[in-house]
Amino acid sequence: MAKLNNSMSHRFKDYVLILTGLAVAFFIHSIPLQLYMPLGRYQHYGLSIFALGLGYVLQIVWSWKNLKLWARLGYIGTGLYLTSIGMVLYANPWLDSRVAIMTEEKEDWKILIGWFYTFLAMPLTFIYLGWIKEDHRAQKRRGTDS
Repeated sequence: MAKLNNSMSHRFKDYVLILTGLAVAFFIHSIPLQLYMPLGRYQHYGLSIFALGLGYVLQIVWSWKNLKLWARLGYIGTGLYLTSIGMVLYANPWLDSRVAIMTEEKEDWKILIGWFYTFLAMPLTFIYLGWIKEDHRAQKRRGTDS
């Protein structure tokens, strides 16, 4: 039982700032910020996504020396990906067609931004697959050593 509690506290330590970022993102999303400041729907989403991404960035700073290569790459990649999405959504209120009149040029930019982030997600997939392989190898080594 003590070994399980130690493992759970170790795992919680690896995710505490990410979970905090997630809680802050839900909190930001649940507050009707539009009542206090002029804010579009996508800008509101951008603030929430940025908070979650910031949780990843803070987590990598907090636990850098305890993480292996693929975990570091995963946290850095996810943090930068989410924070950049949050900044793009916040800085471009015209992405929401309810807020702004959508011109053909803006529609093209909207599609380009969507494809850009779709392609940026692909390297993250390979990073997480590498992380899974690294964890699997480490578990196999621990299983054979015991």
